[in-house]
Amino acid sequence: QGGEDIRGEGNLGWRYAKDVIADPIQNYLNTTYVNGQPLKDRINYIVLCKGIPLKVRSFPFEWMTSNRRQVSVSALLCLINQPDPNKNFLQLYSTSMTSQLNPYFGADINNTMNYRFKSNHFVNGGGWYTQYLVSRLDGQFYSDVFGLIDRSADPDYSGEKTCIIDDDSDPNYHHFDVVHQKLDALSFSLNPEVFVISQDWITEDPNNVIGYVSHGVHAGMPWYYILSILQFNYANGANFLSWESFNCWSFGVEESGHGHLSHFIYKGGSGGSGTVYEPYTTGVTQEYNTSPAYAMGYSIVDAHFQGIFLNAWQNCVVGDPLTTIAWGKQTLTENKTLSGTNLVTGEVTIPTGKTMTIQNNSTIKFRHLGFITGSGVLNIGSNVTINTNSWSRSVLLCNSANNPRLVWAAHPSFSTSFYKVYRAVSNTPVSDPSTLTYELRYTSPDASTFSFTDNEIMIGSGQYFYYYVTANLVRTPKPPLESDRSNYTSIRGGMYKKGNTEEEPLTKNFSFSLDQNYPNPFNPVTSIKYQLQKNGTVTLKIFDILGNEVKTLVSGFKEKGEYTVQFDASLLPSGMYVYQLRADEYTSTKKMLLLK
Repeated sequence: QGGEDIRGEGNLGWRYAKDVIADPIQNYLNTTYVNGQPLKDRINYIVLCKGIPLKVRSFPFEWMTSNRRQVSVSALLCLINQPDPNKNFLQLYSTSMTSQLNPYFGADINNTMNYRFKSNHFVNGGGWYTQYLVSRLDGQFYSDVFGLIDRSADPDYSGEKTCIIDDDSDPNYHHFDVVHQKLDALSFSLNPEVFVISQDWITEDPNNVIGYVSHGVHAGMPWYYILSILQFNYANGANFLSWESFNCWSFGVEESGHGHLSHFIYKGGSGGSGTVYEPYTTGVTQEYNTSPAYAMGYSIVDAHFQGIFLNAWQNCVVGDPLTTIAWGKQTLTENKTLSGTNLVTGEVTIPTGKTMTIQNNSTIKFRHLGFITGSGVLNIGSNVTINTNSWSRSVLLCNSANNPRLVWAAHPSFSTSFYKVYRAVSNTPVSDPSTLTYELRYTSPDASTFSFTDNEIMIGSGQYFYYYVTANLVRTPKPPLESDRSNYTSIRGGMYKKGNTEEEPLTKNFSFSLDQNYPNPFNPVTSIKYQLQKNGTVTLKIFDILGNEVKTLVSGFKEKGEYTVQFDASLLPSGMYVYQLRADEYTSTKKMLLLK
């Protein structure tokens, strides 16, 4: 049927899916090696493109059956490469729908962000692994697929677009109220703002829409409601989920009488899930798991599979497994730049050697357990706004011309007239900063000042400096009321004292030196540390092994002190490189090795 259906008597369609689709994919994964490791052990996702068959139809055909005969191709492919070589999905043909459950279903009901999918990990009671998450990039037309890919690559991270939760008074097999409650806690814009069950369809919203949940035709809407009844503008990353049996029946070949996920993609959506046949209510993607998981920072594919209860059933997920709409818990594997408004729902760790840059005029919204931490480099531009719902996750520390700069959020619950910044010093790092003795370092002029640069400290080696911030309320004639402490931040460096001549560090005497880069070998970012004995013009350049200059890292006047710069070789080939520091009459050259 238009290339979407595999049809055959009994399990013939299943055998065709195994022989023609599953086995070639499995063979490729098992025989292709990357860095000495088979591809089957390196990947977690498989993405099918438009043109790959959508579903298997077994004859004699029954449109509603509780055993595994009618099935989606992608659901079967989730079960290839079982660790037990004696298992293959043909053994599941005609078994009861509830005999094989998806072990990834509801994996993170508390939204800890600790359960990103990985293969060889999630196994059910019958010993079957959900080995890969299989999604599709599909639509009514190939142009729809191209648009889907473009939107998926640039999703909206603001957390400010609207989620439509259109409940209906007749169907009762749902938990739309749970979805509303969890998304409201993340400060998403919701329609309706207050959860309500209503016969009235929600068809318009002044804001762009990032998520849509409804009963579709079961709420009385016509099958074409997505195409012409809903008047929404969809944000990049918009997600679809409806309680309709045949919402993935076809992608442009035929209509089923229900709203189709393909219609949503055509109108500007970026993914979702549905079923290719009648799934029973047990087989529908459960919105109370999927919608909060996606909003929390799981990928659109992870989120939908967390809502799918059954293995090898009729479910179909459309979306790019890299598409997310929030910064969930993660450790950066590459340098990252944030601009505009960004919702951070989990702890984002910047490891040594990586850099996160928050551009000028951006807004960072910390929700749930959201924060930014780590030993890497954090650069914060000017006019950056931090918004938080927890004072214990409110203060960030970055490097400003080798001085520590604190940037903080408005206190979420304290009536504030001004802020105070406190500082303590220790010769060794401490595990509990609250045990140190702090002195007042800075008092802001008003409640709208949210940053402070400590010009008495030069970042580098030396002592350990700890900071916290408090909010304060003027209560004339009473003394000001002071809030609880913010989170603690820390930096290592040297303190300056002011005299009649130029400032001198109390904790370190500098000399000209150039350290070996770290890490070395590296891929693709490494750090280079150097010291200057006195003020002057400095250059730090990178050359290839033939002596050709490939990059200038430093060029200009620098004050004496210790500096660290990052070298990003993402665009350079593997090989030996040379870096050279020139300052005053001092010259030093060292080698480093880029291995990709």
